[in-house]
Amino acid sequence: GLAQGLGALKRLTHLALYFQECCNVGDAGVMGFGQGLGALTTLASAHLVLWKCYNVGDAGITGLAQGLGALKSLTIAELLFDHKKFSAVGRDGVIGILANMVKNEGEH
Repeated sequence: GLAQGLGALKRLTHLALYFQECCNVGDAGVMGFGQGLGALTTLASAHLVLWKCYNVGDAGITGLAQGLGALKSLTIAELLFDHKKFSAVGRDGVIGILANMVKNEGEH
């Protein structure tokens, strides 16, 4: 799928994906996508939109954030989600992963 194809783009530096009102995208797909992102060692910026994708919940968004968190080359991450779908646990998990990225960047 998309995650496997994405992981094969080893020299990709910028990524922008827009998913809006996509009922066919769910947690498993977004988690797999996050794993594919984690393999993009040259990715410097990511702009990801999952707006009104109501089948994506805490597990999907956390998996995506974990993939982003694995990227040492990432300097810009812009994420847009329909926040009503996520619980405080999912939201706080994503914030923690992304905050850790910023903290680790500041230590270099």
